[in-house]
Amino acid sequence: MAQQVDDQIFDLDLINRQRPKIADGHAFLIDRSTQAEYGPLDSRHFAREDIESKRTTEIGNQEFRIAGLFDLGTGLAANGAVLMSDRGFQRLIPWNTNERISLGLIQLSKSANPLKVKQDLHRRLSVSNDLDTTTTPELTTVEVLTRQEMLDLENKRWLWQTPIGLIFQLGVGLSLLVGAAIVYMVLATDVANRLSEYATLLAMGYSRRYLASVVMTQAIVLAVLGFFCAWGTGLLLYEITTQFSGIPMHMNWMRVVLVAGLGTAMCCVSGILALRKLWKAEPANLF
Repeated sequence: MAQQVDDQIFDLDLINRQRPKIADGHAFLIDRSTQAEYGPLDSRHFAREDIESKRTTEIGNQEFRIAGLFDLGTGLAANGAVLMSDRGFQRLIPWNTNERISLGLIQLSKSANPLKVKQDLHRRLSVSNDLDTTTTPELTTVEVLTRQEMLDLENKRWLWQTPIGLIFQLGVGLSLLVGAAIVYMVLATDVANRLSEYATLLAMGYSRRYLASVVMTQAIVLAVLGFFCAWGTGLLLYEITTQFSGIPMHMNWMRVVLVAGLGTAMCCVSGILALRKLWKAEPANLF
């Protein structure tokens, strides 16, 4: 990551206080979550010792000094992160970064309407590109996105266009199938073991709908108990993953509700399948 030293684009006090340290273009700040394969002194993680020893390292055949640390977190695309000034980034890139920009950020006032600003910028940039392509056809059209649209685009890319996203989705699908099979076996076994009790209830005048509600109640109870166990286990795994990978993971309420809904639907489907034998049986045949 590169930034102009005078621009405060990060909402992190730790980064903002250390911006003067990277102004000369020969130093950078490194994320504490950077993996140990990049060579911290203690072979585990980067710490204060790496700064106090005035260590230097190479990036793109250019020498840099480790000037400070920050806490941002790595991601799925990289095992480490450094922050340097635009002057330092210019040493790594063979072209003028002021003329070739891959991403630009616009800070809006509190009263500004993001969608209206987007439409205005899109219109102006489209007109500008139409004029410029007559002499420089290699120019590409600028795409204007709001912050939420950018986040949605990144989520879509990681979920549907990368192997790791497809693997995670396949894992969710297989988990639902395996869970449904296990719940079905539990409920079907319980129904088979209690056929005489169900026959007695039918003979006493209880409807099949009532018996079905008993089985479905069992399915919902299994869903609720399994949800709380899964929630606790998920929080523990999130914490372990964050500690070992450096990728910040947070359990939000949307994900909690989605998992609860999928789990309940899975158990209900298994309960309906387990009702088939009971639903078709006659009371006299159950004794």
